[in-house]
Amino acid sequence: MRHVVQKNRSVTDLPSCIAFATGYVGFDPLGLATLVDPKFLQEAEIKHGRTAMLAAAGAIAQDLFHFPVTRLSTIAFV
Repeated sequence: MRHVVQKNRSVTDLPSCIAFATGYVGFDPLGLATLVDPKFLQEAEIKHGRTAMLAAAGAIAQDLFHFPVTRLSTIAFV
């Protein structure tokens, strides 16, 4: 019995309706694309998503890593 290895399908092999859905598909329930360029909105969304990912990583890092700190009660104030 021989096993057949199937190749992965590329985007060009997919039906046109699925290949089209990977970019801007016109979903705009508030009508913001009529006021502002959709490319600007897309870039802003990507920027804010990346900022949110960095913020989440920073919150996790604060919980996991601590700097060694001396207690203030051990310091003699003169």
